[in-house]
Amino acid sequence: MPDNQTPPADKSASSGWTKSHNIFVGGRRSSARMEPEFREALKDICDREKKSLSELYSEIDGRKRPDQTLSSATRVFTVAYFRNALHHIEEGSTD
Repeated sequence: MPDNQTPPADKSASSGWTKSHNIFVGGRRSSARMEPEFREALKDICDREKKSLSELYSEIDGRKRPDQTLSSATRVFTVAYFRNALHHIEEGSTD
């Protein structure tokens, strides 16, 4: 496939739809709407960081911009987390 073409979408993947999840942020009930792939990525981060989803959401909520939704902040955090991990791998660090 030429470099300038996008690969065909995986029809079996659940990309493209979001699901609202009830969560606890700083002890209060809230919700976040996110694609299943992001939800799974958050679970992976929680396993690695030894945190609960509520702890991670509370951390993200504390860092987000005032004009940013929790769902958006969570997506940005998740991408930044894995980009940082990739950078460490490329640099030869395992931290």
